[in-house]
Amino acid sequence: MEKKIIQMSKEIVNMKNFDLRMYYKYVNEYGVVFVNDVEKIDVQVLKKDDQTKQLLDGAVFEVSIVQNDKKELLLKKKAEAGVLNVEVPYGKTIQVCEVEAPIGYQLSSQCQTVEIKPDKKETVQIEFLNCRKEIPVILYKKDAETNQLLEGAVFEVTGPEGSSTMISTKTGTAVSGFYYGDQITVCEVKAPAGYELALKPCQTVTLSKDSE
Repeated sequence: MEKKIIQMSKEIVNMKNFDLRMYYKYVNEYGVVFVNDVEKIDVQVLKKDDQTKQLLDGAVFEVSIVQNDKKELLLKKKAEAGVLNVEVPYGKTIQVCEVEAPIGYQLSSQCQTVEIKPDKKETVQIEFLNCRKEIPVILYKKDAETNQLLEGAVFEVTGPEGSSTMISTKTGTAVSGFYYGDQITVCEVKAPAGYELALKPCQTVTLSKDSE
């Protein structure tokens, strides 16, 4: 006789009105096998800024069960407000990979593999730290009529913390050290030979995803 398998939670078995005699009747006479729920533990995947340690919104993770060198995808989900919660059965090994970074941050290239040991009782936390993505700022100086690139202008670039850098431009000069969300001010302090300063010598911009 083919046995039928019925999933039975521990809550049902522990109920006061649970009829143990009927349980054995099903097992012995009808060949039914009752299977208890597999115990699980909460796993938290945390996404943080590597400097400030603040939680970051927007990262997407893949969580897979690893067994005998094979991976089975458990879920692919966005970490809301920097936290992704997932239930994992005890005794399993999981691999967590970041597949999409928060805006303005570099993707974590290393996956993390964790074994969920049977004696583990507390919530398991897996932490990913991300570096901010640097956005290059390129300064151009052009002739107002011909749109031709000019050399020799000198600019003062002021960053979000108030520090300033003097830059002498060629046909296109890149300025490094700025990141997504930074607000910078660029002022022309010296025009190329034979030219006047720009009508609007200062421009303030906030670096965004569109600035990349």
